[in-house]
Amino acid sequence: MTAADARAVIGETARLMMRHESGVPARARHLLAVHGYACLIADGEALTLDGPDATLRLIIELAALTHDIGIRPALATYGSSAGPLQEALGAPLARKLLDKLNLTPEITERVSELVGSHHSYGGERGLDHQILIEADFLVNFFESSYTKERIEHTLGTIFRTAAGKALARELYLCE
Repeated sequence: MTAADARAVIGETARLMMRHESGVPARARHLLAVHGYACLIADGEALTLDGPDATLRLIIELAALTHDIGIRPALATYGSSAGPLQEALGAPLARKLLDKLNLTPEITERVSELVGSHHSYGGERGLDHQILIEADFLVNFFESSYTKERIEHTLGTIFRTAAGKALARELYLCE
């Protein structure tokens, strides 16, 4: 897949997710913000759409856009958007959405795995998983009004990429 083709798929995914989040602009904004931070972290880790890690970069961007796809059905079914519910309901929905985009089965499966584990921390699950988690936290720090102490703790226990740590420090710890 060329970088231009990848950008088209990313754009279409964003449009599909905006439609999925119709009527809930705060969640749409969250997805776009997580995507933006995921791109910044991926750039910092030297992952590009036109380099040797193009597939990894595409997976990261698609996962960032679709990671919360399970919130709407979790709220409708259980009245809760708890992480485990998002993961369980989100993975099959992400797969269904991505199947519309003619991606390889490997890309669709990996993005679905990431959607189904983006609230699961610890263990080595790959750089794509790590970047998704860090990008989501960068947005959640603001949206959930994390204290400086809680941000520092999260940086020490969850963040692993140099780019993600640098962004968090610059944005929230003023270092």
